[in-house]
Amino acid sequence: MSFENIKELFNELDDILKNDFITENQLRHAEETIRYIQLDLYSMMDKSLKDKYMEKIREYQEKVNQARKNNLVGGKSNISNITSNNENDIETEQMKQLDMLQNSLRKLYQCEDDGINTLKNLNDQGEKIKAMKPKLQKVDNDLNRSNRLLDRMKQWWRG
Repeated sequence: MSFENIKELFNELDDILKNDFITENQLRHAEETIRYIQLDLYSMMDKSLKDKYMEKIREYQEKVNQARKNNLVGGKSNISNITSNNENDIETEQMKQLDMLQNSLRKLYQCEDDGINTLKNLNDQGEKIKAMKPKLQKVDNDLNRSNRLLDRMKQWWRG
């Protein structure tokens, strides 16, 4: 891919991200464009130019993440920004946002449960390790004693 094509893609991202209200489809398109640019940059030979573009991509990723966050919490993407003033359109948009928030909350609770389960498992494993320590010390003492006995037997056998 040429540098001109990359610049065109960056301009396309600028056009998407300059809006106050960015739809989910636009966000997905922006993410796909970013991934497309990243793939092309991996084959680029000029390291300084590659680093410059990778930094620019990180900035765009932050903007996309911020826009998605704004859409979820209703920041810049206020219901009043909907082009149609139709009551049904507003209600539909509100229902979509409510569904997104409920899904996010459900995923948050699931992550919290997974984290709690992980901590419980780690705690159980820690307790098992602590319980093994005295047993391992006893095994080590028994092995040392066995080695001493074997050494004495070798000395006696050699005579």
